[in-house]
Amino acid sequence: MDAKNQTRTLETEQAYFKRANDLAKTAAGELGLTCEFTPFGKLVEWFQGADGRWAPSTVRQYRASLRFALESFCCNPACYEEARLALERLNAEPMRPEPTKGGKRRTSAKKRKACMPGEVRAISDVLQQSQHRYALLARSILWLGSELGLRPIEWSTARLEGTTLVVMNAKATNERANGEVRYLELSGLEPARNAMITKLLAMIKTALKTSTWAKIFASIRYLFSWASAQAAKAVPSLRGGRISPYTTRHIAAARAKDVMDGASVAALLGHNSTRTATSHYARRRSARGWAPTMVGVDPSQVAMVRPTYRARGAKLSSAVHEPPKI
Repeated sequence: MDAKNQTRTLETEQAYFKRANDLAKTAAGELGLTCEFTPFGKLVEWFQGADGRWAPSTVRQYRASLRFALESFCCNPACYEEARLALERLNAEPMRPEPTKGGKRRTSAKKRKACMPGEVRAISDVLQQSQHRYALLARSILWLGSELGLRPIEWSTARLEGTTLVVMNAKATNERANGEVRYLELSGLEPARNAMITKLLAMIKTALKTSTWAKIFASIRYLFSWASAQAAKAVPSLRGGRISPYTTRHIAAARAKDVMDGASVAALLGHNSTRTATSHYARRRSARGWAPTMVGVDPSQVAMVRPTYRARGAKLSSAVHEPPKI
């Protein structure tokens, strides 16, 4: 069944296009492509070669998005042949890529959302003694992630412009983000901290010359888990749950909630709703033992954050939703 005759809502079609576009951008970055548009064949080849990277449900969503986008491009005479060949390749291997195997289903509810400074120091000490090629990189993300609140994937494209950290929002394709980019002001941080950020970004840039971020991050995630287990021998509180890279984002969120209003917290984390401050990420009390964040946010981006329906005194059912225009 082609995209033209498929029964879907407009919202679903738009979501498929956005997801396919996001995959194309990711593929271009990992493949080192500099062209304006990612070739369809290269995109499908990259997708099918990503064995063990995504959960089964994610693979299904990504494949459906790519198939819909390619079927749609087949309706365009200018790119029909390229899209047709890519679609044939996608359909020829319906079992690729292979999803992750084994283990319990991982959800955000199972992730550890808090970590005391002493626990982080213990993990940091273990990483400092490690000879792993990415140990220093992991150690830097452990501390700076707890300060800046970047998603793990966002480190791969972050860059400095003076005292401003420019971050490409990872959720910009599913309408959860507050724009495609967010700006974090670092002038309030100590000089040593800013130097650490500069060094980390340089390490990431160097690492990406010989590997992909997916592989680099897999090593970082392993190092977090391994170091947590090692540190737990001396710090009993770490035995209840190991620290993951995403834990650092929760720490930063809690530190921000201690001194910022809901809209500012949302802008810091790249969300477009104040729900971030009320029901997402670690609670304010999780910042106990940590100094309040000294990272600044762009006032114009704070102004773009929309309040939740509860904050506006309106009922969700009373809102009128119109699908965005293509």
